[in-house]
Amino acid sequence: MKPVTAAEIVLDASALVRGLHREAEQAAATMLEAATASEITRYSSVQFARPAFELAVDTGLSAYDAFYAVLAEALDLPLVTADRKLAAAIEGSVLVT
Repeated sequence: MKPVTAAEIVLDASALVRGLHREAEQAAATMLEAATASEITRYSSVQFARPAFELAVDTGLSAYDAFYAVLAEALDLPLVTADRKLAAAIEGSVLVT
């Protein structure tokens, strides 16, 4: 299961409500409830802040992308992405299309 932050869950739910009609509010609330109740592994970003900052500065990646790259490295997993720039910047990443 993809590690995510609570902020990402709230961001996705609020984007759904803003992007759709009022009827979508219940669907977004249901999505948020299901996501927060599931066994999602969450990781503190504090320990990754310095390496993510350095990676972002060195490669020109966004801080957000750099955090994912650093987390993948820390977990000894390949970074899987559909972003060509990100895949090109991170050795061993997997580009999906």
